[in-house]
Amino acid sequence: MTRPGKNRDNLKQSGLAWSAYGLALRILCCIAHYQAGDWDQAERLTVTDDDRRPAAGGPSVAALYVDIGRGRVPGSDRLDWLATLGKTDPWIAYLSGGCTADLACWQGDLDRVRALVWSTLSGVDRMGKLRALSAIWPAALGLAAEADRVERAQVTGDALVVGEASALGRELLERARAAVRRARELGRQVGPEALAWLARAEAEWTRLEGRSDPEAWRAAVDAFSYGYVYEVARCQWRLAEALLGVGDREQATAAAQAAYDTALRLQAEPLRKVLELLARGDRLVLGASMPPA
Repeated sequence: MTRPGKNRDNLKQSGLAWSAYGLALRILCCIAHYQAGDWDQAERLTVTDDDRRPAAGGPSVAALYVDIGRGRVPGSDRLDWLATLGKTDPWIAYLSGGCTADLACWQGDLDRVRALVWSTLSGVDRMGKLRALSAIWPAALGLAAEADRVERAQVTGDALVVGEASALGRELLERARAAVRRARELGRQVGPEALAWLARAEAEWTRLEGRSDPEAWRAAVDAFSYGYVYEVARCQWRLAEALLGVGDREQATAAAQAAYDTALRLQAEPLRKVLELLARGDRLVLGASMPPA
């Protein structure tokens, strides 16, 4: 099999590296390596000599996946530049909107997540019915943020915030479910990635309702097990929380340990930190690799 680096060299030598097909190939290879857990290779595929030429928007937005997964906050100038490109390129708008919403969720900026998610969903609507499945990813991210909002509001006893977040969460869940229904009505195949994000949306809904369901999170873990390494680990983190909620410490420890091992291998710092916080708070032993408090 030809190595990805060899493919890239061939594209450069042929003068096709910045052609539409050459760029698409590089971006899709980057996302494939990201999902498969080869983040170093994903990063190598998005390196450009001049990341401000308009054609570099695709590689730059694809690079957000690993940057955010590893906890590297993109500069505001880069995000502003991508937002500008997104005004005329729906795909850049979609990827940058979803990735930036994910970043804002890690940062705890839930108002920003809400704004980005609904803006991204509006962009999906403008792309037409054939892109219906594209609504599932931002909807799932939005549900995660609304669940976080409910958890915060329950601590302070703010019933108004809980009610608002629940209503928006229900709308987002219906958007995700409707996307699958619409795609099937159109006779389109619904692939494993779309079904996995729907499974995560369903699991996030149980968390939003205050009854984080281990079975829903197991279903999400299984759904992403087709090869999306990082999302498996993120769902294992939430599975561990849900299992602790029902008193199953043994299975919770196993899920948290599996997620922690992946986080260390990928150098996924935000995920590593929340797992260490979970372990210390609930006295879980994640092995010798976990540093002391």
